Amino acid sequence: RSLQLFKDNMYAKGIIRRILSNEIGTGIVPNASVIASVVWPDKDEVKREELAVQYSDILTEHFNLYGDSPAVFDYRHSLTFGEWQEQVRFETLICGDGIIVSRINAATGLPYWDFINGNFIKTPPNYVPRKGNRIEHGVELDKHNRHVAYHIETWKNEEFVWERIPCYGEKSGRLIAKMIYTGE
Repeated sequence: RSLQLFKDNMYAKGIIRRILSNEIGTGIVPNASVIASVVWPDKDEVKREELAVQYSDILTEHFNLYGDSPAVFDYRHSLTFGEWQEQVRFETLICGDGIIVSRINAATGLPYWDFINGNFIKTPPNYVPRKGNRIEHGVELDKHNRHVAYHIETWKNEEFVWERIPCYGEKSGRLIAKMIYTGE
C-alpha cells in the first residue's frame, strides 16, 4: 500500500522525497583508502603516503568516470551512480525489498548494475528447486536458509516468464545478486 499512498497522497510523496534528499543527495561516492605499508612495503613512510594519495586520487577519478556514465554503469543505460542510488532507495521504501544484480558488460568487461524491484520476485509455478532447496516468495533458499537464487517474473511475448538469477556465479563463485532490505 506504500506505492498507492505515494501516488495518492501529496504529504506521503513529500515525506518520501525529503527522506531521499536527506539520505542520498547527489549520491555517495567511494573514496579509495590504500594501506600503503602493504602495497609499497619497500618505500619509506613519506614516499608511501605520497604514493597512497596519488593512487587514491586516480582510483576515485576512474570510479567517477565509470559512475557518471549511464551507458557504462547502469544496465538499463539511464542512470548515473548517484541517480541509481536514489532510485534503489526510493523503490525499497515504496515497494519493499529488491535485488541488486551485477551483470557484465561484454564491451567494457565492467559490471553493469541492475536493480530489480521486489514486486517482480515471485515463485514460478511448477518449479522444482535444485539440491533439496526450497522457495519462499521467489527466493530460493538452501537447507541453512541462505539465499541461493532469486526468481524474477517478467512479461515477454504475451506471457509471463521467469528468470532464475543465482546469488553466486557458477564458475567464479563471486556474489552476483544480493537482496536489499527496506529496513525499519
